[in-house]
Amino acid sequence: MTNIIYQLLLWFITIVFLGRILAQIFVGIYSPTYLPKMDMWYSGLMPYPILLTYQIFIYTCMVIFNFCLYMGRGPLFLILNDKTSTYYIYFGVLYFALMIIRFIIHKIKEPEITWPRGSIPIFFHFFLAIYIILLGSYSYFKVVIIS
Repeated sequence: MTNIIYQLLLWFITIVFLGRILAQIFVGIYSPTYLPKMDMWYSGLMPYPILLTYQIFIYTCMVIFNFCLYMGRGPLFLILNDKTSTYYIYFGVLYFALMIIRFIIHKIKEPEITWPRGSIPIFFHFFLAIYIILLGSYSYFKVVIIS
């Protein structure tokens, strides 16, 4: 995998996640008819203001990690090395698999509910899982970092 493809994938996922955050805020404020209703954007397990705080934190980490990988130095490399990369991949694959199971359970428990009710959060968790797998793949693919 070349550096540019790797960087583009990470930035694409980061932008998709930002789009999710902004769309949910937009729906919460304006309730447009062309987007799913607010209750479809999250599971309701935690209040939306707390969820939004976590989402902004995750997005900020993603941006910092992307720049660290681009520069080849920074705080990301304190937690990402040849030894820990494998754990990122395992965690990302487990996270992805759990979201598949969550989606299946959701569809079994509530088959009458159609897309996107309950599926939007799961869909974006897939993106986050892939992002984690890509972070772990940094050492595995021996991505050449631009210095």
